Amino acid sequence: MTLTTGALPVVVAWLTKLVLDGVVGSAPLIILVWLGLGLAVAGVLARVTPQLIQFLRSELERQVALLATDRLFVALEGFVGLARFEDPHFLDRLRLAQQASMRTVQQAVDGMLGVGRAVITVGGFAASLWVISPVMTAVVLASGAPGLLARRSRFLGAKRTCSGKSSPPSAASSSMRSCCPA
Repeated sequence: MTLTTGALPVVVAWLTKLVLDGVVGSAPLIILVWLGLGLAVAGVLARVTPQLIQFLRSELERQVALLATDRLFVALEGFVGLARFEDPHFLDRLRLAQQASMRTVQQAVDGMLGVGRAVITVGGFAASLWVISPVMTAVVLASGAPGLLARRSRFLGAKRTCSGKSSPPSAASSSMRSCCPA
């Protein structure tokens, strides 16, 4: 599904280009019909794929929650006595562990799939632009480099601030301390 959602915008762009080139260039009607059908299939996939992804995501969340809860309770069965279960601090940690086990895996999977989808889409558009004009590809990639470098330096600056290697400005000092782990 990630491959489909990542490649779909590129496929739609190419089919649209081919339809427009066919209309302007007086392509045979049968070719325009096939290209139109391809666009229709791409449109249906664009509407169905997010629903299918949501279903699969919900199923994955359910399976992970069951597995995490099962493993947590198996670990709890090893405790002897009830003293730990009467400790509020332990119960808080237990609830946090249960909640985190359900969210963390899903966030990691969503992040990896999102990066994969973005790589497929950007790579597809870059390859498409390369086919049309290698010079324009170089210009577009060069124009995006400053934004990428700024984002990278901003990320690394925040990481350095949280690790304590450099001190943040005094106004942001208290807000940075609250977001950084101790």
